[in-house]
Amino acid sequence: MAKQFKIAQNPSFKEKVKIPRVGGEPLEVEFEYKYLTRKQLAALQDEWQAETKKMVSKWTEAEESEYSLEEMAEDEIQYNVKQLKDIVVGWNFSDEFNDENIRALVEATLHTTDAVVRGYHEAYSKAKVGN
Repeated sequence: MAKQFKIAQNPSFKEKVKIPRVGGEPLEVEFEYKYLTRKQLAALQDEWQAETKKMVSKWTEAEESEYSLEEMAEDEIQYNVKQLKDIVVGWNFSDEFNDENIRALVEATLHTTDAVVRGYHEAYSKAKVGN
């Protein structure tokens, strides 16, 4: 009998990501990501894009004296925490996967969230037939 396959994807998948470290080499860390269908992924991208536009609009419309760089950083940190919570369900850091440690990871370096989100998108790119 021929091997049977399911159309449905697994609810999560793992991918290794290089996490930037200040003054050192990046750490390769395995993340467990949520699987999203094409429409769910598009909806998430739309949501992130709208949130980014709202944040940038807030920054550009504010008077220089009304909005500090620290406040801008806090807005971006909160947004990045939400991004990771939208797509990540676990990791292999020795630190527990929880809200406090997600924030600590986001605050560690400016490009950490970019690396994790890029790893997520690259996993979908690798899923193309023939790769």
